[in-house]
Amino acid sequence: MMSEVWAYNSQVYNSEEDLNAAVVSLKSRLDNNPTDWVIVKEATSDGNGGWVVSPTPLTDEEILSLDTTKSYNVSSVPSGETNIGLDGASAQNKVWELRRLYANWVRANTVFKEYAPTETDMSGYV
Repeated sequence: MMSEVWAYNSQVYNSEEDLNAAVVSLKSRLDNNPTDWVIVKEATSDGNGGWVVSPTPLTDEEILSLDTTKSYNVSSVPSGETNIGLDGASAQNKVWELRRLYANWVRANTVFKEYAPTETDMSGYV
């Protein structure tokens, strides 16, 4: 009998039930845990055209409710790209844009179904 496994988000699952639970879990993280893909810090003008950036990253809850009257630095976790001095609305838009890039990076919409060879054990080669 051929052994089936599913690969999703860099993990391997031995049942469709476990796979589907992983998909639901990732969706929840994408909806509620922006610190998975961004680092957001408050920034204030230094009065000379530069920025003073808080050393403390915002929490998930704070990122999900950015203050439109404040400025922020938004950095991508996977790529390190940093956007400096964004107003609250622009920062929120950048968070969602980077979420889309992160979801593509982890292939959130892709499942691989893998089959192991049935007659010859190749596991020692991989």
